[in-house]
Amino acid sequence: MNGYLLQLSIGPVQDFIAAARRTRDLWCGSLLLSEVSKAAARCLAESDALLIFPALEKGAPELEPYPPGKFNVANIILAEVPPAVSLSPKALADKARAAAQTRFLEISDEVKHELKDIIDPARWENQMDDVIEFYSAWCVLDGGGYKASRARLRILMDGRKACRNFLPANGEAEIPKSSLDGARESVFSSEKARNKIPRGIQFRLRLSRGEQLDAIGFTKRLGFGPRTYPSVSRIAVDPWIRGLAKSSTLGEEMEGMRKICEELHDFEALSKIKTTMYRQYLPFPYEGSVLYPNRHKQFLEEAQGHPLVDKKLGELRPILKKVNKVIGEADPYTAVIVADGDRMGKLISGISEMERHKAFSKKLAEFASRAKTVVEKKQGCLVYSGGDDVLALVPVDTCLECAHDLQVVFRNLLNEFDCQDKSPTLSVGIALGHCLEPLEDLLNYGRQAEHSAKRPDHNGLAIHVHTRGGAPIRIRGRWDSPMYEGLQKWIKLHRKNGISDTAAYELNVLADDYTDWKIGVEKTKEAIKADIERLLKRKRPGGRGIDPDDLDELTRYLFRALQEVGHEKDLDRAVKQWARELIIARRFARSKDQAEGPVSAGKGGTS
Repeated sequence: MNGYLLQLSIGPVQDFIAAARRTRDLWCGSLLLSEVSKAAARCLAESDALLIFPALEKGAPELEPYPPGKFNVANIILAEVPPAVSLSPKALADKARAAAQTRFLEISDEVKHELKDIIDPARWENQMDDVIEFYSAWCVLDGGGYKASRARLRILMDGRKACRNFLPANGEAEIPKSSLDGARESVFSSEKARNKIPRGIQFRLRLSRGEQLDAIGFTKRLGFGPRTYPSVSRIAVDPWIRGLAKSSTLGEEMEGMRKICEELHDFEALSKIKTTMYRQYLPFPYEGSVLYPNRHKQFLEEAQGHPLVDKKLGELRPILKKVNKVIGEADPYTAVIVADGDRMGKLISGISEMERHKAFSKKLAEFASRAKTVVEKKQGCLVYSGGDDVLALVPVDTCLECAHDLQVVFRNLLNEFDCQDKSPTLSVGIALGHCLEPLEDLLNYGRQAEHSAKRPDHNGLAIHVHTRGGAPIRIRGRWDSPMYEGLQKWIKLHRKNGISDTAAYELNVLADDYTDWKIGVEKTKEAIKADIERLLKRKRPGGRGIDPDDLDELTRYLFRALQEVGHEKDLDRAVKQWARELIIARRFARSKDQAEGPVSAGKGGTS
């Protein structure tokens, strides 16, 4: 008698992760999906199925509900069903589905009880029936071997997902839709109830004016207890805070800011980060937007114009004004990092033994764990890390090194596996955006950068900078290309004021003149070098001429890059790439200057 391979796929990713307006939505949605998937995996293990992905044993602490295990389970689960298991694969899948649904209801019911006075319970219950997407497929493990069985199982699962289940819509007329994704109706019992939310719950919900939430939205906003996830603005302002903490003359101002923010927190007008979970934010464990004076009006509106909040914000403004004169205003930009392993599907398809697949799963789990350490060491906040996927919010000054360290850890952990005679690689996208941009847009920017990093040849780093009111600036290169090394050089060059801020923009414009020029002609190189030298000498940083060694380094790098482009390509693309590297490096340099404190943060200000 043969055993089976059983695969489960759980969702929806859109409702649980992608639909988010606050970082709390994002973190809790990721955790919800992991907890639901973990419940299904735990059910299979307790029914004596052998887990392959994740490669965990029955009774493993990682399979315990949050928080004991603190282990993310991806929404794809693969298991072997030995012949000795009494349940059929279908019965096992049904049991796992029930376990996943039960776990979701456990979390959502706690929130429902907390909101019992302001929601419509019938509408809430109607929405619970159509939340979990659950697909399963199985095949016999026969003499063809594990690899052949996996291939059949993949075809079966693809076919199952193509036959989606659509339950009848339960929409209600004249009821506002959820502000997160517009898919379901708001569960507020009435507009009057919405306006009478208890102060403690309102503080945790942080509802914007007119914002509506469905049952999933409320669960994401309040689930897993009163834990505050660091906001986008707190991560954006982190270099400024670190620079302030290094100042020997602004200690009194730092302490004054903390005291005012603690009083605002006690009044439930300002969120406070739990530093036992996020030790990287210990110097200033508060919502970051309070450090931007132009956000104070919104704070006062959320506090319904309360005199105490108005008074404390009035006390904070002169402190911020004094600090900003010394170290400059806080840069409002933050970085979204999205990383994904390359050719993972092909690699897994090539694994011919089950034990080898389990070993691979364990390495991916180790990477997910170490990714958290890498991100936190760079002052960032990990949103999700499961298998080869990473989503994180990181300060601008550390995001480049964070991306580099992630791909190094990934490559070193998985170098014993290969796909088409190549070791696994990690493509990483970095998107820089303003902290006031909608979170959904910032996430989309990050995903676009990750897609760009993968094309055309994987093992890539892509950086997209989205300024407010301007066209995005994009660069892309492989990890084994000179781009990362070049960016580090340009950052140092900018930080010592070795190149003017406008030179890179003019180089970008100058590149248009090289359309249809070819690399192979020696006179072409001479002409380009003469153009660049003339421009850089004319655009003198700080009134000085550019250092000859710096000029030589710049042109040498450019010609190395041009050689890698190939003779058949046009020059304008290569020169534009180089100019955009210089532009993006300037933004990194400003953030690094600010993180160093008042000695080097002379310029201040951002665009």
